[in-house]
Amino acid sequence: MPRIRTRVRPGAKSPSAIDSDPGHYENRLLLILFLAFGFVFFDRQALPFLAPFISREIHLSNTELGTLSGVPALTWALSGLVVGRLPDKLGRGNPC
Repeated sequence: MPRIRTRVRPGAKSPSAIDSDPGHYENRLLLILFLAFGFVFFDRQALPFLAPFISREIHLSNTELGTLSGVPALTWALSGLVVGRLPDKLGRGNPC
């Protein structure tokens, strides 16, 4: 069980916790990560919607468009495997 450090404010009758809202940091971090991954998701989804305009503009075939959309997906999948195994090899660190 984590220990909570306390301090006594002048005039207070009982000690109060230093962090009055323990979930505030985690909620803010969750929001930042949600927004970051949301932007990345929409960025990855832009190519299929823009493909007809891109192919006309720079004269790409369907094969080349498929490669353009497949290589980033393959890169994400492979990097997910590598980065997912990294904590197993290095061990978990103490976040605090």
